[in-house]
Amino acid sequence: MSTRYLGSTDVVAFALPAHGLAGAWDALVQSAQSGQILILDVTFVERTASGIERLSGRDIVSAGGDAVIGAQSGILSDGDLALATASLPVGGRAVVVLKETLTFAPVIDAFERDGAQFIAEIPVFHEDLAEELKEDHA
Repeated sequence: MSTRYLGSTDVVAFALPAHGLAGAWDALVQSAQSGQILILDVTFVERTASGIERLSGRDIVSAGGDAVIGAQSGILSDGDLALATASLPVGGRAVVVLKETLTFAPVIDAFERDGAQFIAEIPVFHEDLAEELKEDHA
């Protein structure tokens, strides 16, 4: 698999329900283990009256979630966390995941093995794409 090119990298945040999660942690770990994504950071937060407070996650992740807890690297800054959780109400808890999508890496490798040279990857924002599709179908 190509190690010279980064896949698309995104910050994804989920407001967590008070009752906990059943299979979400397993799905996250399975996505990483299968090579679909590379988890660069996982940060648990709670919105307080004074802002965002980082949490250990041990009281949030169910048994067997050590792989999720182990993915905490500290890459996400306080500013990243504040931006990603801006809509979180006071008292709300969230998990913020910094992940790289690796699903296209085997295709890049195959093109390069056949002599092609990787020259660009340009991000397309969902909002822009949705707008273009709406205009094309109007």
